[in-house]
Amino acid sequence: MFWKYLVLTLLPTFAYSRITVRIKPKSDGYSAFIDYTGKVVSVISDKEMKIFGLSNESLKNASEVFMGKRCTNVYVKPPTPWGNVFEKYNWDVVKTTLQPLYGAVKRNSSDSVVLGVQEYVNNFGKNNMTQNVNVTLDILEEIIHNWTKGEDLGLGREIYYNINFGDESLGGTTSMIYSVPWGESLFKSRLVTVGKNSTAIVTIPPGGKVLATVTAIHHTMEIQIIYETHIDGWVFCNYENKFEGHHFYAMELRELQHIMHTSMSKFASETITLKYYTDFKVEISDDSNTQSHTFMYV
Repeated sequence: MFWKYLVLTLLPTFAYSRITVRIKPKSDGYSAFIDYTGKVVSVISDKEMKIFGLSNESLKNASEVFMGKRCTNVYVKPPTPWGNVFEKYNWDVVKTTLQPLYGAVKRNSSDSVVLGVQEYVNNFGKNNMTQNVNVTLDILEEIIHNWTKGEDLGLGREIYYNINFGDESLGGTTSMIYSVPWGESLFKSRLVTVGKNSTAIVTIPPGGKVLATVTAIHHTMEIQIIYETHIDGWVFCNYENKFEGHHFYAMELRELQHIMHTSMSKFASETITLKYYTDFKVEISDDSNTQSHTFMYV
């Protein structure tokens, strides 16, 4: 429907000014806590107008169907030759709203991996050797951001992330907190030292050896976040010669887009891949004297 400026009253719009995505894998290794809040609202840009098909010609054509007479001029935002009529008559300019709509774990895998092997040999004559076995390794926990998007909507807007690898992660429960420009692929990692507080004492007979094999469970989890960019607002219409007694009218954008058969929303997909480790173990194998003993510690 359309409103003459004399009777139009619109309520103010309130919105979050940022988007935050929080992720934390659960202890089962297959599911995750995924939370997303906020949205970013801004006046539509000229580039976004083209992406959504809001040219002057298409809006004027739609106005002819909607109003019954083609508008002389149409505007979706200031400036206009008559000043800021949107502010003067309390009409909402056309704005874009970027917000996350959906998040879910799409793929995951968990595999036992060998991180390293260390050998201890007793070459000290005929005496037994007491050996402290301590294997310390540095591993990486990784986050990879990739995007699938049809148009460059949302460029220049920051997305804030709070990524926790879960309570079972070897890196502990400290979150990685950072921001990334919307649509930008990114690789982040942190170095985790494991094994420094784990020590086993073994006795190695003359000529014998002990192998310390370090293992862990390596998890890869892919999480998909779907974002929507939605447009809404009012289109200012001016008639050079009065139409039904007035020069100025405001038309609701959704009504015009219905006439133009164009969508008010476009979507983009972000894939966030987490790579992390759990269940760190050192297997100690003593094969001296053709015997094998296995000790486990974490």
